[in-house]
Amino acid sequence: MRKFRSYVEQARMPMPDRLEYWNAMRQADLGAMLEADFRASVDPLHHLEHMREVYFETPSTNLTQRMLYFDWQYTLGNNDLRKVGTMCELAGVRVSYPMLHPAVIDVSLRVPPSLMIPRGKLRHFYKQAMTGFLPDEIIHKRKHGFGLPFGTWLKTHVPLRDMVYSLLTDLKRRGIVRSTFIDQLIADHREGHASFFGYALWDLAMLEAWLATHGYLP
Repeated sequence: MRKFRSYVEQARMPMPDRLEYWNAMRQADLGAMLEADFRASVDPLHHLEHMREVYFETPSTNLTQRMLYFDWQYTLGNNDLRKVGTMCELAGVRVSYPMLHPAVIDVSLRVPPSLMIPRGKLRHFYKQAMTGFLPDEIIHKRKHGFGLPFGTWLKTHVPLRDMVYSLLTDLKRRGIVRSTFIDQLIADHREGHASFFGYALWDLAMLEAWLATHGYLP
């Protein structure tokens, strides 16, 4: 029943706000999360305004095409490709993206939405097009995410946990995030869903690491 209620709540949310439903920070009470002075100085919903701007600038009104456009612009262009490219460059690794080749993109733009996900079949057009070209193991493998299991590692790898906890301790002194919120998040991670709360802890730790790297002393 809890999952069913969650699905109903998500279905009632308009796009693209719905995409932030999974975010622990988005679900948190801002009064409990942010220090009062800091909260008064920022717009905590600014990121949603930017997401909506990107989503609604799509030249199509079709839901599937709008979601794909948003994914290209917001998720790939501003996030995934930037992180992969930067880390590979630092490691001296050359990376290429064959599925983002201009010729492939041009073909994908001519595929009508009705063929992309017919009757809810994910990646249907891609599987049909690649059958006989890619191994069956790739065509029929189950979908899985790209995210690293930070939440699990925080529970099992002591050096990583010590580093993250040290960063969170420094973050508490900045007057941005309430100490009580961070402590509760740590407790929720230890007792609850490792991945859900682990990403929130990692995000806060990386915020502190970024601030320290750029000379913002606590």
